[in-house]
Amino acid sequence: AFPFDKHYCSLCFALEGITGVPLALVDVSNHPIDLTSISEWDLFGNLTRENIREEVQGGKQTHRVLFHYSIVRCDFFWAFLIIIPTLLFCLITLIGAFFYSGEDNVQNAASIGLTTMTSLMLVVTILSDALDKSDNLPG
Repeated sequence: AFPFDKHYCSLCFALEGITGVPLALVDVSNHPIDLTSISEWDLFGNLTRENIREEVQGGKQTHRVLFHYSIVRCDFFWAFLIIIPTLLFCLITLIGAFFYSGEDNVQNAASIGLTTMTSLMLVVTILSDALDKSDNLPG
């Protein structure tokens, strides 16, 4: 469950060729495969690869390379940037609204509510700046 979820992902690259043509997908890099994490997602486990060569109907030969990797959401990131600040802001708002004993009680409660809403918007702005955009997904 959010924010403690894990995902097991696969990427597939495939080529189709005519029977009789020797064709193979080969990794030409001698360097180890390097995956990096981002602020919201962390990679765990190893990147595994499997080559699959299949004969299919119609005289075509199919080659597939599958990459398997696993990602986990950074719960520390969500707990300390969203959950704890939201609980603290709301707790302070409730204490300020219900335990204020001045004559301008309604005006003070509205002021505290607007201040809390502004503070939560600041947290959301920080979150949107901290998260990577969709063109920077892990992997």
